[in-house]
Amino acid sequence: MLNHFAEQNEIARKENADDFMMPDELEKACKTFVQACIDYRISKAKNGKGDSPDFITSLMNDKLVTLTNLTGLSNKATTTLAREVVIDHFNQLAEKQASEMDSLDRVHY
Repeated sequence: MLNHFAEQNEIARKENADDFMMPDELEKACKTFVQACIDYRISKAKNGKGDSPDFITSLMNDKLVTLTNLTGLSNKATTTLAREVVIDHFNQLAEKQASEMDSLDRVHY
């Protein structure tokens, strides 16, 4: 199985080199996330259509891997968590920009 994965990876990186152009930090974060999923995955997630196969089974069957496969959480849960992260990220960004604008306003007066 692992040799098969290594062969698939070599082919994918060779044939789709442009897909792997990313900041080192992003690749590291993705790999760290997958490792956490291996360590903490919830068993037998429901995706609305029955049990979701775990991501290793999907990888063995040459299928795409989803957040549901990786985490074992339902599609609703992974989508909600993703939205929560986006909301938090942009709220923090807005607060930072507002704070910077306040600082600039004080400098001009």
